[in-house]
Amino acid sequence: IKYWEIWNEPEHKFMWTGARQQYYELYEVTCKAIKAHDSSLKVGGPSATSYKSSLVPPFLTFCRDRKLPLDFFSWHIYTGSTEEVMEAAQGSRKILDEYGFKDAENHMNEWRYWETWDWLRPEDPKKLPEVKKKFAETDNQEGAGFVSSVLMLLQDQPVDVANFYTADTAPMGMFDSFGIPKKTYFAIKAFNELWGTPNRVSCEGSLKNGVVLLSGLADNKKSATLLISCFKSEPGPLSVKLHHLPWSGNVRAQIFQVDETHDLDPISEQNLNAQNAVIWLQLPPSGVCLLKLSQ
Repeated sequence: IKYWEIWNEPEHKFMWTGARQQYYELYEVTCKAIKAHDSSLKVGGPSATSYKSSLVPPFLTFCRDRKLPLDFFSWHIYTGSTEEVMEAAQGSRKILDEYGFKDAENHMNEWRYWETWDWLRPEDPKKLPEVKKKFAETDNQEGAGFVSSVLMLLQDQPVDVANFYTADTAPMGMFDSFGIPKKTYFAIKAFNELWGTPNRVSCEGSLKNGVVLLSGLADNKKSATLLISCFKSEPGPLSVKLHHLPWSGNVRAQIFQVDETHDLDPISEQNLNAQNAVIWLQLPPSGVCLLKLSQ
C-alpha cells in the first residue's frame, strides 16, 4: 500500500467526536510514524467533506508550521453540477499552492452524482420508498452521463486522483445487492475504452449544453475511440466528421450506447470512406455514446 490517508471526514460528527486540535495531533503522530517506518510511503489527508471545509485552513496551517509531510491533500464532493466539480478541482489546487504545498498531489477521493442530502434520512417511514427512488436516480442514465462528463472534463483540471464512490453493492455502489452492474458502471467501462487509444485527438465544433467529447488514437494508429457524454442535454442528432485519419480506405465505426434502455450495448455499425467520413448519431438527454473506429 503506497498511499496512507489519515482518518476520514474528521469534521463530521459521525466520523470524529474529538476536538479539531486532537485530529491535527493524530495526523502529526501518525504521519511521522509512517514515514519513520518507510519514507517512500505517501501520507495525506484530511479527507475533508469539501475543500472549502472549515477544517482545511487550520489543518494546512498546522502541517506547514510544524513542517509535517503532506504528500497528498484529499477532499470529497457530492453534487449534481459538473461545473461545481471543476470549480472544486481548481479551488483545491489553488489553496494548496497558497499554503506552500505546491508538490502535494490533489486527490478528489470521494465523488458521485448527488444533488442533495435532504431526502436521505426521513423521520416518516412512509417516505422510505422515495429514498429508494432517489438512490436509483443517482445511478441511472443521468448518473451515467454525469460520471462520464466529470471524468472527461477532469482531464484538463489539476486533479491527480479521482475516486468514484463507490464500487461495491451498498446503496451508493455501482452494483446492486445481487452484484448486477448499474449504469454508472457502464459509464466507467466506456471511459476505460479510451486507455486503448491513449493519444489524445482534438474535438472541435458546436455542441449543445451538457455534451462533452473526448477522443484518442491508438499507438499503432490503426484504431481510434470517441466518447460522447450527455448530461441533462437536449436530445437530438449529432453529426461527427472525421478529419486527418492516419489510414485510408474504409473505416469501421461501431457505436455503443448507455441510455434508459441500453447498457453500453451495440447500437449500430457503419462502414465509411476515410476521406469523407461522417457519422450521424441520435443523442439521448442523458447517457453515454461510445464510437470505436478501426480500419
